[in-house]
Amino acid sequence: MLISVCLIAFVAAWLGCAAIVHLAPKFSFLDAPGDRSSHSRPTPTSGGVAIILAVTIAVLVGEIDVSPTLAIAAWVLGITGFVDDRTPVSARAKLLIQFAMVGLLMANSVEGNAGFWLLMLTLSIPVVGMINMFNFMDGIDGMAAQQAIFMLLLFGLFNVGGDGSNYLLAAAIAGFALWNAPPARLFMGDSGSLPLGLVLASPLIMTQNAAAGPIVLIAWSLFVIDAGVTLLDRVRRNQPLMQAHKDHVYQRLSRRLGAHRPVTLLYLGINIGWCLPLAMAAQQWPTLAWWLVAIAWGGLGVAAAYALNRLASD
Repeated sequence: MLISVCLIAFVAAWLGCAAIVHLAPKFSFLDAPGDRSSHSRPTPTSGGVAIILAVTIAVLVGEIDVSPTLAIAAWVLGITGFVDDRTPVSARAKLLIQFAMVGLLMANSVEGNAGFWLLMLTLSIPVVGMINMFNFMDGIDGMAAQQAIFMLLLFGLFNVGGDGSNYLLAAAIAGFALWNAPPARLFMGDSGSLPLGLVLASPLIMTQNAAAGPIVLIAWSLFVIDAGVTLLDRVRRNQPLMQAHKDHVYQRLSRRLGAHRPVTLLYLGINIGWCLPLAMAAQQWPTLAWWLVAIAWGGLGVAAAYALNRLASD
């Protein structure tokens, strides 16, 4: 049954993306090149709409058990992102909505006294940060899609989330990825990157799997380290932190290599060759899990800092 529902999600997402690409010029669903972008011509965007609709259709058809609260939060961020794809929404408004949705997930997942909720509010900051990291890392063809598929398959493998919805969402993203593969004919847009960032970070506050935290953080390693090292580098160079830019390691690599595909494949290779074995080790030896997170982040941090230094002129 799950295979059939995943196939429905894949086909529905592919068809939805085809419709968006066809209608984009008429309805101005086009992303023009800008300060943060790495593309050179207007390209259809808001492919995230097709992903969300495909997953919703597949869930309803297959009666897949998903968290209603997570679904609502993802839809709210998807709508926010869709509006932002068309008419920019202020950073403050987006952050308020993100904190509200993360708070909704926490309220539905845990119970506690006032002091406990103060702690939860503090912990919501890194989750909101991860949502925005995923958005920042959606800057070259195929990057965010391959990362999301990798993480969802890994979560499914290690029962992070506890149901088949990981595979279902991965199938829908795969349908989109056929349009987003270099050279991209369609971008995900904030309508996809914001809700996906939430869903991929949500196991930190929703799952009952004791090993989930380290596994999720290992799965996020590449995006966290690339975004984090880039942020520290901009602080060091006194660059404005809220200004759109294309200084990320992956963006500089794509400019140095003159193409997106090699960088996307490199990051996929690092996920499979570095993050996956460490996640497997964390699952096998939970007492070492947080040390393995430190190894994952530390190793990639050194590599990213070295790469930034070598690519400083780009």
